[in-house]
Amino acid sequence: LKHCYIVISAQFSPDGKRIVTASDDGTARVWDAQSGQPLSGPLLHSGPVKSAQFSQDGKLILTQSAARRREGQSIAQIWDAQSGQLLAEPLKNSDSVVRSAQFSPDGKRLVTAVGQSARVWDALNGLPLTEPLINSDILSSAQFSPDGKRIATASDDGTARVWDARSGQPLTGPLKHGGIVNSAQFSPDGKRIVTASWDHTARVWDVAPSPASYPVWLPDLAEAISGVKLNKQGLLEPTRLDRAKTINQLRQRLNEQPDDDEWVQWGRWLLADPVTRTISPFSTMTLPAYIENRIKEDTTVSLAEAERLTSGEAELSERIAQARSTLEQTARAAKLTEEADALVNQGKLVEAETKYREAVQWHLAAINPGDVQALNNLAWKLATSAAAELRCGTNAVRLAEKAVAATQRKNGGFLDTLAAAYAETRQFDKAVATQQEAIGLLQSEPEKKDYASRLKLYQENNPCREPETPGLPNRK
Repeated sequence: LKHCYIVISAQFSPDGKRIVTASDDGTARVWDAQSGQPLSGPLLHSGPVKSAQFSQDGKLILTQSAARRREGQSIAQIWDAQSGQLLAEPLKNSDSVVRSAQFSPDGKRLVTAVGQSARVWDALNGLPLTEPLINSDILSSAQFSPDGKRIATASDDGTARVWDARSGQPLTGPLKHGGIVNSAQFSPDGKRIVTASWDHTARVWDVAPSPASYPVWLPDLAEAISGVKLNKQGLLEPTRLDRAKTINQLRQRLNEQPDDDEWVQWGRWLLADPVTRTISPFSTMTLPAYIENRIKEDTTVSLAEAERLTSGEAELSERIAQARSTLEQTARAAKLTEEADALVNQGKLVEAETKYREAVQWHLAAINPGDVQALNNLAWKLATSAAAELRCGTNAVRLAEKAVAATQRKNGGFLDTLAAAYAETRQFDKAVATQQEAIGLLQSEPEKKDYASRLKLYQENNPCREPETPGLPNRK
């Protein structure tokens, strides 16, 4: 299935009888999947075609392409899959790049992500069906739910959102990450969304049941919780309900309902004890377990969320405060180590040694281990540097022991560093025993050979030394 230039994408039709390809040569083409023969003329574009996809019924093709006439602009277009004819004007709600375009599950609508907004379009005539779904930054993607009733967007502002596909109104608040969100996709049952982010995490979120219909008890629940209701004039006024009694009655009513009803599950969760309930209606993880995981994640964002969820519980608040303090201390130590490394490269060893010593104190002051890899790396430098001015066996031992303890003596590399630190302080018996322990954890034969070379040094009462750095003194 040959094009004149790079083929970017290829996709089967739903019945498997055809293939559509997209190429940097500015064309998309439809081929017979059995014979490999073209079934129509090329679908001509003004720039490279980045993707092409069939609708669910195989009658339409949606393409994304760059527009050579306008630098930095791209467009989405709808084609008749049989004749190869363009059916509507290009879909674009700004002069920005089309980051994603997708058919609805029934093939009758499209959703595009362009610039800071998503939009739903009629697949047959290319006319917009909603106002732009506006975010605060550029969108990465927009995807329909499996039932086509909702849309999930992912944005460079670090959030994902869920929208009503008919009205274009938001159905959730922002689902927050600590970095750009690359994608947001519904689960096959539409109950959850999985997001992927630059903050090094993917997250799973529960979403409320589809808004197609609401249970009869929902307005009473909203009124009882909020304490207000809409009057006939559309204005809010105080409720006349006995709020506590109404909530108790609703709780009892929900407990009598079938367990497999999504709205019932949601209502039971909402009215459960916030301290012991799961983190969301369809999750099995309790709130205390989630808070514990966020503390263990040990990032600025995760600790802030854990703190928000603890409700002021003293023990958890103290742990979070200690973890935050450790983050700040290890960040300071990392900066000092970086400055010291730069001074070493400049040959300023006395100044570098001062910086290293300061970094050690910040690491040791932290109650929690913090960045154990940073502890290990600094310990290795202090134990094995070719320059005597930079070595400090005592501090190397203290740092290495902290890293080894934090990893329950299961990290061979950290034990290797501790052995070198012991050797630098002339504790050769400890160095030999620790190096043998490290070798026992290794699987790779080349690594075992490397570690054994240092074991031999310690058995001969010699410390380990890094090779000399050109231009730096080696004063042993």
